[in-house]
Amino acid sequence: MNSRYSTPTASPSEVKELTPAEAYALLDEALFVDVREAHELLSGKIPGAAHVPLGQLLRNEEVLETLPHDKKLVVYCQHGVRSLTGAGFLQAKGFADVAHLKGGIVQWQGKLA
Repeated sequence: MNSRYSTPTASPSEVKELTPAEAYALLDEALFVDVREAHELLSGKIPGAAHVPLGQLLRNEEVLETLPHDKKLVVYCQHGVRSLTGAGFLQAKGFADVAHLKGGIVQWQGKLA
């Protein structure tokens, strides 16, 4: 976890990791949460994903109210590092069904292209 964030998160070993194929199979039932910065969206986005930059997610409690507790959440970023932090944070905040996309959008595009 980045030291500038002092927000508690679940241990990385407690966060479920999904391969691009596993995540793709959940497109119709999960909400994908993109934690990249706005300028990174130019490199591609998973259709229907909610855009919530990691900094906002970690520091703005109101953002949590916009995410469903009764739906699977798949968190992703560019390479899978920030999404691990974001998914761990969501788990620590009581979201029960959270996973992160291993390798991020880069792996998603590489495996599904």
